[in-house]
Amino acid sequence: MARYIVVEVYPEELLDKVVEKISKTFETMVGIGLIKGRLIIADRIKNRIILRVPTRYLKYARYAILTVSKIDNRKVATITISVTGTIRKARAQARSLPHILSQDSNLSSSPLR
Repeated sequence: MARYIVVEVYPEELLDKVVEKISKTFETMVGIGLIKGRLIIADRIKNRIILRVPTRYLKYARYAILTVSKIDNRKVATITISVTGTIRKARAQARSLPHILSQDSNLSSSPLR
């Protein structure tokens, strides 16, 4: 079984680097050689990504998401929106749920310090 994690990333232009860092952290914790233990980018919708992870490694994926706070000396916010069992539901939630932060907000003035 797999779970799908919907993650919101601010600022949006660092999305690719955030995904790379999450993947590296996850692989370091779980082990690179595991084929079934891979973190897969299932979809990308604006500043949100949908990660597919085996259920038994869900806690490691959530931890990997939480560890991202700075990239290239810039503050980054990664917020887990939801965890669900189907890609269809994850895509629906990524499209319909309101955004947590506004795109033009400065992270240094946000409550996520």
